[in-house]
Amino acid sequence: MKNFFLGGLVILLLATSVACNKDQRAVRRLSGEWKVVSAAGFTISESSEDFHTLKFSNCRLRSEEFCDVTIADNEGSETIRYKVTDDGETLVYKDNDGETQSIEIVTLERSRLQLRMQIPLLGGILFEYQKK
Repeated sequence: MKNFFLGGLVILLLATSVACNKDQRAVRRLSGEWKVVSAAGFTISESSEDFHTLKFSNCRLRSEEFCDVTIADNEGSETIRYKVTDDGETLVYKDNDGETQSIEIVTLERSRLQLRMQIPLLGGILFEYQKK
């Protein structure tokens, strides 16, 4: 019985470690500056009023910790907090009012990022970014 309990505990710890590793891998891959290139299939140029960049800080993510991301556009910038959950598939951000929102990470590659944001009345809008 003792061996069964210890074996179950080891499996649980390994499963938790794998999930955390996927989240941390996504945080490492996000690290750096990304520029938006399209939204809902429409190209966004740097001169467009919809142009913005996301600059993710390089940090070590723990289960309940948040990291910094700076959102910059033609009018200025704002730094908010984020974390990655669901085995690297969800980006959760906390705005300056302390409210959290979730964004689906559709694609996260070395130089390509796709995020699906749920926007009221519009549904899921796909934003595509390239690493600078």
